[in-house]
Amino acid sequence: LLWEICALKKPFGKVKSADEFNKTVFEKGIRPKVGKNWPQGLASLMTNCWSASPAERPAMSHVKSILKAHVRELSTRQNDGNINLRKSSVFRRFTG
Repeated sequence: LLWEICALKKPFGKVKSADEFNKTVFEKGIRPKVGKNWPQGLASLMTNCWSASPAERPAMSHVKSILKAHVRELSTRQNDGNINLRKSSVFRRFTG
């Protein structure tokens, strides 16, 4: 879902059936590409959540804390004038 929010499109858009999706994701382990300009914290969080081993995936409490920290950082940087969310690669699509 986080990938979808950042990319503003469905992952595996060319996959035509549930069977093809299962083969692509579950058997081959293919994941959507993370954007080069996406914030490193979000990119790392996504790839960690995609681990094949459930034991290696972060707990939801950790996911929540990472997302909250990212929002706080963006808010602080915007207030300090160090970032313009309208020009930010991930957020520019949301603000026009």
